[in-house]
Amino acid sequence: MLLQELVVDDYGIHIGKTSERIVLRKNKEVIGEYSILEMEDLIIMSRGVNLSSDVLQLLLENGVQIYFTDYREEPFAMLYSPFLHGTVKTRKEQFASLEDKRGVFITKQFAYGKIQNQINTLKYYLRSRSEEIRDRILIEITRMQRYLNDLLTLEGENTEAIRPRVLTYEALAAQHYWKGVKLLIGDKIPEFSGRVSWNPTDSLNMMLNYGYGIIGARVLGAIVRAGLEPYAGFIHTDRSGKASLRFDLVEEFRAPIVDRVVFSLLSKGFKPQLEQRDDGCVLHKETRDHLKTNLFKRLDSRERYRGKEYLLKTIIQLQARSLASYFREGKPYKAFIARW
Repeated sequence: MLLQELVVDDYGIHIGKTSERIVLRKNKEVIGEYSILEMEDLIIMSRGVNLSSDVLQLLLENGVQIYFTDYREEPFAMLYSPFLHGTVKTRKEQFASLEDKRGVFITKQFAYGKIQNQINTLKYYLRSRSEEIRDRILIEITRMQRYLNDLLTLEGENTEAIRPRVLTYEALAAQHYWKGVKLLIGDKIPEFSGRVSWNPTDSLNMMLNYGYGIIGARVLGAIVRAGLEPYAGFIHTDRSGKASLRFDLVEEFRAPIVDRVVFSLLSKGFKPQLEQRDDGCVLHKETRDHLKTNLFKRLDSRERYRGKEYLLKTIIQLQARSLASYFREGKPYKAFIARW
């Protein structure tokens, strides 16, 4: 049985239960029922959603993790069973690695995974673009590759020693990636001028933020299930209330999952719609539903991982476990690189 996330992203939803099923209602009308046995995570991405302590108990007793996030991809609450904190050695070694060369290696792997997957995402679309656009995107890829090469030569005694340069190379490579994306998208979203994570006004950035929120919740769940400490990051520094490790590990999956889905939808002529709410302009429900459906299809697609084919959603969990094994037992860790 394939376990799925349940995403609640509409205002005024009541989450209740009937026996072993979760029931969604809006204005007292049932709009969906879901078996608790088929749920892995509950992701709440809207204001005005309410649920009872009975529902919380049912979900947590059945191993369902609950995430509250917003359209900026930022989670502001996470609920999970306290029994998932049973692994202590993994966390101890994770903290210790921040002060030695294990942290240097992991920091570089996270950044390498991000930049290489961004490069591969651009390459994926080259064949369907004109020669002129293809040549211009290749220039951006070449520049990204230069920063990737610089990244791989970095050396230092601990994470803190290399973090500033890693952030610099990552940011410079990202500038060229989004220039490539602009060439890729063309005039499909004319108001898109680059990546905006905070209060975007264009539908492309809104779609990206929405997708990053869903994938981010899945990555956070994988981190917790693997026994890792989500608040001890490497590229992203410790900050109260910020799950820094989530922001590190999700870098390996944003481009090959979310970016690929969004760019493919736009390339096929999909026209995202917006709607006005009291708290601002957001993606229309039909756009959210269509994007959500395609994100879940992508998560259920297969990729090559360590010599075998796995669902992408499974690879996320395997990668978190691999990271835990690296800290705990010194087993090899390699950034996930999607094929193109």
